[in-house]
Amino acid sequence: MLRKAAFYSLLLTVASFGYAQEVDDIIAKHIEALGGLEKLKSIETLRVAGTMTMSAMGLEGSMTRIMKRPNLFRMEMGFQGQTLVQAFDGKTAWEIVPFMGDPTAHPMPEDQAKQLIREADFDGPFVDYKSKGHKIEFVGKEEVEGTETLKLKVTTKDGDVFYSFFDPEYYLELKRITKQKNRRTGTEMEAEIYFSDFKEVAGLMMPHALKIKGTGPGEMNVAITQIEVNVDVDDSLFQMPKPEANKK
Repeated sequence: MLRKAAFYSLLLTVASFGYAQEVDDIIAKHIEALGGLEKLKSIETLRVAGTMTMSAMGLEGSMTRIMKRPNLFRMEMGFQGQTLVQAFDGKTAWEIVPFMGDPTAHPMPEDQAKQLIREADFDGPFVDYKSKGHKIEFVGKEEVEGTETLKLKVTTKDGDVFYSFFDPEYYLELKRITKQKNRRTGTEMEAEIYFSDFKEVAGLMMPHALKIKGTGPGEMNVAITQIEVNVDVDDSLFQMPKPEANKK
């Protein structure tokens, strides 16, 4: 019995090693598909601008996303003359949500702050994932809009889980499934993000179209109109406005 148990244990170890190797191979090919690690690491700042359309509500707006290495982040979304701001200064995640009747800046709730801080990781969750404390598993294949993809389960250092789906030919990420909390109800809901229209920008392959389902009524479509790399970005852009500035 001992020998049989040891044999099965060995098989499980070999299988586990095989899956780990497959995960690392997928991630290595994904990073290479984006432009390679050296090119990724050469980017210090990133500014992305685009338009957003919420189909069910007939709303159109603007979107600007600014990042600075290692983890400074700011996103602005403008609708009907009002602008939502979400940012991270390296220590505090904060936001301005004028649609809720408050034009002042406040620290974000803890669960939403975790998601924003993850977004602020300049290189994303896959580069150096082991040293960041993330765990990634290959969980099989699944069809995404007609393409059979490679599905990875990502468990972040803080325990959150999301799924990523990669094209097996080009190794670009086509879809991501995350869990997000609804602001009004407090309930957790699943969000699906689809990436498409990949184009080369400064030697990097970047999606220029996103489709987001599950975070509200209908779906949101984002069309990227401009991407700039290594532009001058002052750190003050990411700092939460002081109370006296809020009142102006």
